[in-house]
Amino acid sequence: MQEWELHNLTCLEKLSMSDVGCSSNSVDTIPDDNLNLRLPSSVFGLAISGFLNLKLVSCLDMPNLTSLYMRRCPKLENFVSNCGLKELWVVQCPVLKHQMERDPLRRSLSCITHLRLC
Repeated sequence: MQEWELHNLTCLEKLSMSDVGCSSNSVDTIPDDNLNLRLPSSVFGLAISGFLNLKLVSCLDMPNLTSLYMRRCPKLENFVSNCGLKELWVVQCPVLKHQMERDPLRRSLSCITHLRLC
């Protein structure tokens, strides 16, 4: 996979990424410094769908992110967020859904006003 260099799009506010491969070298973390897959800090809405090998999403470098939608990421285990996140959708991400249904992780999500687990 080539370098993405999305971080150079400094006015980008919403981003949707879908169906990013199932090969052994496909993206397993966001951000991913090996692939130069870093997102600009200007993003406030992010949708991730069909990342079959994705295990971790970290939103710490996106201080303006208020809405995160994650769908069809069967290996997704965890995400790290700052408290600016207000809306979170987790759809068809069975591992993360199971972990979020457990009490310890939900306490860290207390700032989220809209949480949807499907």
